[in-house]
Amino acid sequence: MILESEPEDPELPHDIEREVYYVLREALTNVTRHSHASKVEIHLKQSADKFGGFLSDNGVGFDRTSGRNGYGVGLTAMEERIKKLGGELVIKSSPGSGTNISFAIPLKHPQSASDTAKQIAAC
Repeated sequence: MILESEPEDPELPHDIEREVYYVLREALTNVTRHSHASKVEIHLKQSADKFGGFLSDNGVGFDRTSGRNGYGVGLTAMEERIKKLGGELVIKSSPGSGTNISFAIPLKHPQSASDTAKQIAAC
């Protein structure tokens, strides 16, 4: 497994950190249970206004539209977690081609006291 993060130790709001943890945990569980992959890569990147990442494996892949064997419940939960944060999750896979999961989440920065005072004064 390859894990890359920029910065090495991202500083995220607790709610984003928690949801990303659960999404990545579900993705890695799926790799372990279903993919038969020999390689998994996770790349995470934080910028001033968003946090994103992707996970890819070289496993057997799957057809998400087939709905067999309960595929989709964990994937749907992953999508809902990211959407709850205002982000987007994209899952790409096909039989024999591995799986790629990417996400992007906007970072909401708390307003400073002076910004809040300006907004109140403007009202």
